[in-house]
Amino acid sequence: MEEQAVLMEALYEKARDYTNTTIEIAKLKAIEKTSDIISSLVPRLIVLCLLIMFVIVFNIAVSLWLGALMGQAYYGFLVVSAFYILSAAIVHFMISDSIRRNIGNAIISRLLN
Repeated sequence: MEEQAVLMEALYEKARDYTNTTIEIAKLKAIEKTSDIISSLVPRLIVLCLLIMFVIVFNIAVSLWLGALMGQAYYGFLVVSAFYILSAAIVHFMISDSIRRNIGNAIISRLLN
């Protein structure tokens, strides 16, 4: 009878150790995936910030150039802003669902691999 109690105790210890090890492995895999995603996002965010700075400065230059061609500086800014509102409407109504789907698929594939 005591022998059976010792065996049950050993079995309980092994099951507890297995559970703790499984939980630790899951934590480490989650940390690995998170660090992988963040480490791939940081360089892209830096490039995106620099690209945004370029686009802003370029848009100001184009607006001033168009304004000089049309006789008033604010005309150039109106033309450039009209271009952006038209572009935003096209993106919103035409392709926003496909963009959302592609981003979601990229995140899911990154998490599952």
